[in-house]
This record gives sequence, structure tokens and C-alpha cells, in this order.
Amino acid sequence: VPPSRRTWPRPSGAWATPGPSPSSQLGVKGVEKIDGVEHYVVQSGDATIYQRTSDLATTVERSGGRLIGRYTPAFAFAAWPLTVGKTWESRYVDEREGKKESVARTCRAEAEERVSVPAGVFKAVRIVCRTIGTGEEASRIWYAPAAKQVVRGIVQVGGGLLLYEVVKVSLK
Repeated sequence: VPPSRRTWPRPSGAWATPGPSPSSQLGVKGVEKIDGVEHYVVQSGDATIYQRTSDLATTVERSGGRLIGRYTPAFAFAAWPLTVGKTWESRYVDEREGKKESVARTCRAEAEERVSVPAGVFKAVRIVCRTIGTGEEASRIWYAPAAKQVVRGIVQVGGGLLLYEVVKVSLK
């Protein structure tokens, strides 16, 4: 896994929510600077997520060009270099539609596993994040160094679970 001060090879791919529900696909559409810092531009329909190229931390979300979310400081799903057994805290303010929510999570790189997704089989690190205070699991993701991205994720969203998997990967 690259150190946090380097820029990562630009990943490109598509993610989808499997099963009978409608799927959406995401892809890295380019690199753009926000406040002088390079970000990957991750697109899904009219939704855009901006992730710093240095550490893949999410800073901003837009929909139809309109700001819908901001993470201050940026939300980092991993602490680099990522190694099994490593733990870290992620504290940020999630600002959406004028409302601010303080989020505090503790995360742990629990294990290395082989993960099979539509894009193939990957050696990945399973990362579990829990809400500080309640211990409730907020997310479980699998980061695959060979793909330079999360290849599977299960995330608590609005009282339910969102499952997503990579369906295509290419590195440029």
C-alpha cells in the first residue's frame, strides 16, 4: 500500500449494488483540484464524490453540480500504510443540506481475505468501522491493493444497509 504522501495510480472501474434492486455504477472520471489539493472525481449519474489523491479521503459530494455534502476534516476510510491489526479513529463533521452532524468512529484493519466480486477475485484487507460510544458497526469494507480501491462495501445508510461491489477495474 502506498505511503500517504504519494499520489496513487488513478483507478478506474464501476461499482454496482447487486441483486434485484436497481444498480448504479461509479467511475473515476478524472482529477480536479479543490482548494489547491488534487482529488479524484468519482461519478455516478449526476452524483460526484471527491477523494483526495494522496489518501483517498472523501472531502465533498455534489449532485447535479450542487454541493450536497462536506466532510471536515476529510473522511478517511483507512490509515496508511494499511496493515492488518492497525486501528485508528476517524472524527469529522458531516454537513448535509445545512445540517451538521459530528461523526466519531474507530476503525480496524481486521484481516486479509480473498474476495470474489463481479470484477474478479482480489486479495483484500477487511476494514470494520464502529461508532464510538455505541460500538455499532457503521461499515465493513474490503480494500484491494492490486485494484487500488475498495472492491466491496457494506455501509449503514439511513437505517438500512447498502452493499456495493466492483464490477470492473482498470488502472491507468
